[in-house]
Amino acid sequence: MQAAELAYVLREGAELREVAEAAEATGHASVAVEGLREPLTISGIELVPRLTTRDLSMLRRFKGLRAYPVEKAEDLRSYPRLRRYAHIITMTGNALRRLGPREVERLSNLGLPVEVQVNTVLEALASGLWLRGLRALLTAALTDRVKLATSSGAFRPQLIRPVEVKRAFLEVFGLTQSHTFEAVITVPANVLGKVVRS
Repeated sequence: MQAAELAYVLREGAELREVAEAAEATGHASVAVEGLREPLTISGIELVPRLTTRDLSMLRRFKGLRAYPVEKAEDLRSYPRLRRYAHIITMTGNALRRLGPREVERLSNLGLPVEVQVNTVLEALASGLWLRGLRALLTAALTDRVKLATSSGAFRPQLIRPVEVKRAFLEVFGLTQSHTFEAVITVPANVLGKVVRS
């Protein structure tokens, strides 16, 4: 099974070839790209369209990876419908700081993979912020109540994190090797595989 990068945001003037080269250099076989309109393959790297929005009608119609961002507890109110429209739940920096056990239990009941973006966590830590929501998520992942999916959350090719960095990142936070492998390799590859097959 090959690694997949779930979150790259395409900026104006960015070259998709650079994204494919960075993905290959960091050990990824595919990348979900926010702002991409059609799937592409460049130098053997699959580039898949991604949409991140709370607008469920847009998610429903989108052909590609559909991500629902959670910033606060209220974003999980319509969580039963999310199962039909979203492939993953993306945790924003605010969610990683503020969400508690009750919200994590809702995520658990939802049954969708929960995306944690490495660059978002690193920015919060560099600012000295306490990540209560991340701690609650990691605890749920260790008890197999939540399936984590790590991504870089990159907006420049240089910010796509190598697979080894993602693994080390999760192990530093106390995840076991098997949970880390699942969050870095298995879950992202399964999510993108499902999108490509649909």
